[in-house]
Amino acid sequence: MAEVCFLSGIEIPKGKYSREHYCSKFRLGNLAQHPYNIFPAIKIFNHIKGSLMPCEWEKQKYDLIYHAYKNWHIKRDDRKLLRQALNGMPKINPCEYCICSQYVQYCVKNR
Repeated sequence: MAEVCFLSGIEIPKGKYSREHYCSKFRLGNLAQHPYNIFPAIKIFNHIKGSLMPCEWEKQKYDLIYHAYKNWHIKRDDRKLLRQALNGMPKINPCEYCICSQYVQYCVKNR
């Protein structure tokens, strides 16, 4: 059974797998290594998300992916994945999967 990208909902093609730290290492430090914070992802989506927190990503994902599709110089197979995502990605409640719901001092919504 193939894995699905947590960020896009697309099946991860061979050679495109990465480990997504849902809450970024930049923002959480060592806490980001917690197993409940790591999800399978497609490399290009992981790169586009960057250091955004889950709630920031969920609000901006279509705009960010569209911007990358239109403006970044990326491989044809990655462009195809972005186009596929722009046709519809699952809407999720980011707080449901966010480790910051347990460590509220890091939560963007609680600032």
